[in-house]
Amino acid sequence: MEFDEIVNRLFRSGWDQEVHKAMITQTQLKAFELKAQIKEYERARNREEKAHMLRTASEELESRHFPKYEKHYWHEILAQNIHRILNQKWRNYVFGHVDREAELYAVARAGLGREDYKVYPTFNRMREKWPDLYAAKRGRFGHGVNTVSVDAKVSYNEFKRYLEQCTGFARYSNKVFVAATPRLIADIGMRRAESIAHGEKQFRQMLEDVGSGAYVVDMTIQGIIAKIDAADSEDLDKQEQDQRLRILGYD
Repeated sequence: MEFDEIVNRLFRSGWDQEVHKAMITQTQLKAFELKAQIKEYERARNREEKAHMLRTASEELESRHFPKYEKHYWHEILAQNIHRILNQKWRNYVFGHVDREAELYAVARAGLGREDYKVYPTFNRMREKWPDLYAAKRGRFGHGVNTVSVDAKVSYNEFKRYLEQCTGFARYSNKVFVAATPRLIADIGMRRAESIAHGEKQFRQMLEDVGSGAYVVDMTIQGIIAKIDAADSEDLDKQEQDQRLRILGYD
């Protein structure tokens, strides 16, 4: 997710003053200096001034070399404090998140449709252990059928469960993908490395370990903003794939 868009959404949320205050408080300024900087931010008349002061506070934290910000650039420090300070509603807004997996289905389905897949909503087929969406399209020159499984996840624990499910999905899918939001990726960074700056690296490594790809879905704009390709399944069982396609009525 682009840093400039994170900052734009911060200003729209109205939480920018709280984020600025939280960061300058961490700089361990003397009380009178802290009070003066808070007042200066309150008096700022335009967004450019406020953006400059947010950057200055972030750069001050970067220069202090605190352990929790070690090897972080100023913009990563600002993004981390935005993630930490905002309440649930506005954190979701800034980081393109929702709390229900089902809300991702329509966006992921539309994205698969643009790739010429025929998409089947299979989230309610619990007994046969289907993913949330199963999609199929003819191979090049009409030869064979390529299928993908897409499972939506919005929490860290459910994402870990998805990683365990990948092997099962790969038995009847050429490729397997998770649909995830930017906030989930940030949360992964916090859980595994105590830093959202490391979220994407951690996310990609966890996917790579199981051969999965990802559609990154920004739910604030209701769109897919990135695709991480998946490895071709090494466990594909053509017979099971054909059986699943027959169940769904694919022809």
